[in-house]
Amino acid sequence: MPNGIDNETELITELINGFRIANKKEPLILDPDLTLLSKKHAISMFSRFEELEHGVLSPLSDPQKRNGWSEEMAGYGVSNNAQEFAKELVLNWLEEDPRKRKAILKAKSIMGIGLVISGKRIFLTIRVN
Repeated sequence: MPNGIDNETELITELINGFRIANKKEPLILDPDLTLLSKKHAISMFSRFEELEHGVLSPLSDPQKRNGWSEEMAGYGVSNNAQEFAKELVLNWLEEDPRKRKAILKAKSIMGIGLVISGKRIFLTIRVN
């Protein structure tokens, strides 16, 4: 794990940057400040997992409170394999979700990835700018 990055974050970074390069865009830099903000969001949302599962709560932040990021993607679920879950979620965004695909391609230079795993529960936040 280079630079203390966990395997899941490294995989997500590779998927996003591979997609950008294939679309003739520069790779995004994993920004430590934006990653910290993304991680804080993921932790906050993870603590409300039950509400998310029942559709009581949106996993996205209030757009009025953006601090250093222009777009946000968030996803959550239950899986025995966090790395496979993260891979499938991000690939789904890149292949099936036009809004998220556009946000990733439109990003200027940086991204932050916040991933929380506890048992089989997983919450992922990606913010780009």
